[in-house]
Amino acid sequence: MAGVKPVSRYKAINTLAAMRCTLLCCLVYIPVIQAQGHFIETSVGVGFHSIDLGETEAISTTEYLSLSTGIELKHTLNLAGSFRIWSTEEESNQNNTSHVLFHDFHFTGVSVGVDAQLFIPSLAQGPYIKAGRHCWAANVSEVFNIWDGNGCSNLVGGGVLWKNGNAERGAFFTEVLLTRFKYVNTWMMAFGYHY
Repeated sequence: MAGVKPVSRYKAINTLAAMRCTLLCCLVYIPVIQAQGHFIETSVGVGFHSIDLGETEAISTTEYLSLSTGIELKHTLNLAGSFRIWSTEEESNQNNTSHVLFHDFHFTGVSVGVDAQLFIPSLAQGPYIKAGRHCWAANVSEVFNIWDGNGCSNLVGGGVLWKNGNAERGAFFTEVLLTRFKYVNTWMMAFGYHY
């Protein structure tokens, strides 16, 4: 990757520390937020990452986790703060065939951001579109560190949310999200629960 400016490890570590503090603050206020009728979402899924190398493309898959908390506005619009983690499972045997098939490189990332979720046709369930912005710290490596950095980028996607049977509160959702980490194009497919 010609022209890639190396990023100080200390800067990346400081960014990760700030993101962890933000998550801790969110977790401390969860009982207060629930008492005020706001929502919490958790999801797990898979992330797909690609880097354009000119005539070819390197790809990788990761495990994806997210935690969001926010407010619901008039059953049409949700606003949330989100914490996301991507991590490639460490392989004890780098010669493993599945490793070669799914990981041209290892990707690890963490982000904190804000999202807006608009329901169609505004019933606080059914299909929705999501747009937001997140600030991240990420690392791409294989045998040696290829790139690490931090920054902010847009996040867009859509999904479907459906109520959990006769439960007074709670709904399941599935969504697909797209974003970019400077040199790395990423899309996530997740399944989660809306409390």
